[in-house]
Amino acid sequence: MARVEWTRLSGDEVEEVVAILLSRRLPSSERIRPSRGDGGIDILLRGEDGRYHVFQVKKFAANLKASEKKQIEKSFKRLVKYTSDRGMLVSGWSLVTPLDRTNENRIWLETLTKGAGFSVEWRGLSFVDGLASEFPDVVDYYLRDGRDRLETAVASLTTLLRMQSDLDDSSKKFEPGDASASLYSLHEQMNRYDPHYRYDFSVDAERPNAELLDVPGLVCAVQESNGKSHVTIKVITRFADAVQVRPIPFSFRVSAEKGSELERTIQDFGNFGVPVTFPVEGVELSLPGGLGVESSAGEVSIGLPKKGSMPSHEMRFDILDPSGVTLASTGMVMHTVTKGRVGADLYGTEENGVFNLTLRMVFPNLLSRVNIKASNDSLTGKRLESVLPGLNFLANFHAPNVLKMIDPFTGAQAGSAELGEGSEHSGADAIRVCVEDLLSIQEVVGRRILAPDFSVVPLEDTEEWSRAARLIRGQDVEITWDSIAIHIKPGFEQSIFDQFPGALVLRYPMLVDVAGENYDVGLCQFWTPGAQLKSREGVVIVEDQQVFAVPMDGSRGVLRMGGKSDPPELQG
Repeated sequence: MARVEWTRLSGDEVEEVVAILLSRRLPSSERIRPSRGDGGIDILLRGEDGRYHVFQVKKFAANLKASEKKQIEKSFKRLVKYTSDRGMLVSGWSLVTPLDRTNENRIWLETLTKGAGFSVEWRGLSFVDGLASEFPDVVDYYLRDGRDRLETAVASLTTLLRMQSDLDDSSKKFEPGDASASLYSLHEQMNRYDPHYRYDFSVDAERPNAELLDVPGLVCAVQESNGKSHVTIKVITRFADAVQVRPIPFSFRVSAEKGSELERTIQDFGNFGVPVTFPVEGVELSLPGGLGVESSAGEVSIGLPKKGSMPSHEMRFDILDPSGVTLASTGMVMHTVTKGRVGADLYGTEENGVFNLTLRMVFPNLLSRVNIKASNDSLTGKRLESVLPGLNFLANFHAPNVLKMIDPFTGAQAGSAELGEGSEHSGADAIRVCVEDLLSIQEVVGRRILAPDFSVVPLEDTEEWSRAARLIRGQDVEITWDSIAIHIKPGFEQSIFDQFPGALVLRYPMLVDVAGENYDVGLCQFWTPGAQLKSREGVVIVEDQQVFAVPMDGSRGVLRMGGKSDPPELQG
């Protein structure tokens, strides 16, 4: 392909073509539409470390003049201010223009960007020509006759796949292998001219369900049928922002009676982009490659994006009481599911998987219809420390508290809502208390305790955890008791008998059962002010070298922690 004469192109042509070439080289990058608030950013590429590389495309193809240097300087200063104001981390900035720099240009740029805190580079004519050589379809499409040749190739594909005249002629013997060479050639021709999309096709006896096609970057599928065979042509993006650069116009007419369910459905679609299905007339769909539809009637169905195709962003969700005190805070990974002219529906997962959340945002930052879905099995087997923030959030998710959505990097508030009656999540507070108790136990046993399946934990186990946790925290626990067996050594019976009636102090190792595993939390001390030995007709009962202490006059007992575990012993 002949070299591009950049100096003969208009400034708009240069910037458009160079930006598309960069998008093809960096298919996951995001192209920023020019505006007063674009921050001097043309193309943005996010790295795995969360930092951004910024590309600024300029049309300059001849030696820089003072006015052109001023434009570059203005763009760079806008970038620095924009990223600083938003706490945006930048790893590098590239000036891309079809002009190789001079030594004077190098010194000028180094002076301009000194102290920027990120790498700066000039990508000139050699770089841009390299992109044009790597992606000749971009140059051909925008600067030559690639568009016309694309539509010709697609038309040839349709003609070949139908093959109606040849197949109806029984005098001609046609083998399946005869089509291979032509199909290979057509596939190559179709994908030679369009810089935005690529095209795959298939012929099937049964019509494939287009909704089930799982192809990364799939924009749409066009299907035709002759009653016997079904041709499916898939349109797939070559880079992330292809649909922004080469949009797919879609128009139709729909009639809905005022106040009808259809009218409300359409309003929700327009306002929030929610999924919708309705009958339409006058459909006009301008697809790439001349695959459009004109003046048809039928049914339009607009569904949700495929799972995994929605970009994610981290947010922090806080719950505050009416006075503004923060009660709970947890991280969320959010996805914008649908978006309309009034607001958007969002879906998110708590950062440790404790619950899922769906909400509707009314622009600019009003949250409404906030729903939470959580299940006990989402906790099972996870670290107690990791699930506690999510459980604390659920426990405080109720009226009259306030929900706030915060950008964790800038601290800017992205949305808020007052929680209404009926929003509370049943059982969350009880599970949170259990986790806090288990964390106290984990702290003293020196072993990892994982969250059990709370849906099958017996009530008596949670009461045991609570009692152990209170003791570990230094609290005395008062209990009722009915009998305690005391082991006595042979020959020491009378010394034991002489201590009763009276106070009783007993130390024993305290074991706590969590999901069938025992944890030794230390030595527990039992004390009661009044105990007597169980007797029959005035004679103390001794069975298997044990006597049995029982309360005097309903005397209660007190538990407290008494150090590390030792063998049980009686103190008088």
